[in-house]
Amino acid sequence: MGFFNDQYCSGLQKNGFDVYYFGGKVECTEKQSYRSFEHLSGLFTKKGHLRKILILFHAVLKLTQVIISQRIRMANFHIFHIGPLEFFLSILLKILGVKLIITLHDVESIGTQKDNVKLKRLVYSMVSRIVVLSNYSKKILESKENIKGGISVINHGNYLDYSRIRDGEGKAIWHNDSNLKILFLGKIKKVKRLDLLISALGKMNKKGLKNYSLIIAGKPHDVSESEVHSYIMDAGLEAHVDLKLRYISDSEMLEIIESSDFAVLPYEEIFQSGVLLLCMSKLLPVITSDIEGFLEVIEPEKNGIVFRSGNENDLENKIEMMINNRELRESVANQAYKTCQGKYDWGRISVQAANVFHSLLDSGEA
Repeated sequence: MGFFNDQYCSGLQKNGFDVYYFGGKVECTEKQSYRSFEHLSGLFTKKGHLRKILILFHAVLKLTQVIISQRIRMANFHIFHIGPLEFFLSILLKILGVKLIITLHDVESIGTQKDNVKLKRLVYSMVSRIVVLSNYSKKILESKENIKGGISVINHGNYLDYSRIRDGEGKAIWHNDSNLKILFLGKIKKVKRLDLLISALGKMNKKGLKNYSLIIAGKPHDVSESEVHSYIMDAGLEAHVDLKLRYISDSEMLEIIESSDFAVLPYEEIFQSGVLLLCMSKLLPVITSDIEGFLEVIEPEKNGIVFRSGNENDLENKIEMMINNRELRESVANQAYKTCQGKYDWGRISVQAANVFHSLLDSGEA
């Protein structure tokens, strides 16, 4: 989120807002133009309840001080999951008299962690506007909730300025075709179907197609490490898998992407995917499932390869197609890069966000 936060805040600052950022650490791509208060750093990574309470208490005091002293009129609260903490902070912001906009990165919790429906609707009742990052998210939210303040779509931006492009010129680097590296990147959840990918590769292995290795990089969430090892052993892939079952730092993530040849995202559900845009921005061709959250970004056979969700045979065929066709990998990567330059350009997205926020300030809505 560090890069996303920096681009988001910088874009709003350039479009006429005085921005004060509260959260974890940000990764700046240029001289920081907004005020940054990284008082929540460590809230979700430090151990010990007392330490977390102290971090939160300090952050709340600073937030309150800044809102009052700077006469802040609007707050944009970014949320992945709505629980007691998000409810408390939403109430605090309303007590302090600011217009509250929440940005839902996931309109529903994906995986084992479920939203508290009562808290969620109480939070929704306090907001002047809800922002989501995709049209699919808006469609799902509108089908389940009556949002008084309305819903705006502001897309997730690209990662073109996130460290370096793979060769610095916006062209992909290709490695030795004798041992292609396939990447599965991100937090490991059951809904992301790592088991399906491993099973498909196992079938390829039994057919004698072995000129690949699989990198699994991410921290297990609702899938245990022992389950991942079991998937690999059952598929007979012990010699073909490089496991990195842990938190992956930003710098290591870039190194992994730049050493890979293509990524596979076999998810059963997603509302929007930062991992997808990161791979596309870094000229790493992708295979995704044909779920709606991906198809809003991916044009099949143009800027990505798509398989039928949950269909192991189709996934196997698409992986073989990608392995055996270097020109396809290059074409997909280059088209994906162009997609990121256009629709997911931060300059365009910043103007879009600023227009939404200015309209709310000017409207006099509560």
